[in-house]
Amino acid sequence: MVGGAQAGALSCRNPVAPPRGVALLAAAEVSMNERSVGVCLYGAKVPGLEVADDAAWLDAFGVVPQTEEVSGDEYVRELRIPTGEAEELHMTWDVTDDSVRVRHRRAGSVIVDLYREQAILLRVERNGTITAVVMEYGTSDAVGRVRIQVTPEVVIEDKYLRT
Repeated sequence: MVGGAQAGALSCRNPVAPPRGVALLAAAEVSMNERSVGVCLYGAKVPGLEVADDAAWLDAFGVVPQTEEVSGDEYVRELRIPTGEAEELHMTWDVTDDSVRVRHRRAGSVIVDLYREQAILLRVERNGTITAVVMEYGTSDAVGRVRIQVTPEVVIEDKYLRT
């Protein structure tokens, strides 16, 4: 049994209601129950990493993701977003491993280094003059959401709840 329903009987079009704590996060934020066909946070299906397309990154930040320089692996992408004169947000993600890493650097020093496995979503969010990157991740017993506001200034929020 998964969340009161038989395993395998669940589809993303008919997801199991999230546990109480998750419902609060999902209601206040973006629905974490349904992504795309074949990707479902709750139930028998295994989530996969859904990433915004290159046009969304270009439109929001003026830069396009590239193959990661260090590994040269075509499935590992990286994006460097300038956030000030001596500041940048450096993101890398691996769609085969469902992992995302975000580093905020200032004057050559790493200020914040976030790494998440079992990521299910990486997208751009815009609201007026505010532009942000949203990453969601989760397992059968926990869900999380990182929101990194890039403009007008860098602000990082990280929420993690047990289910």
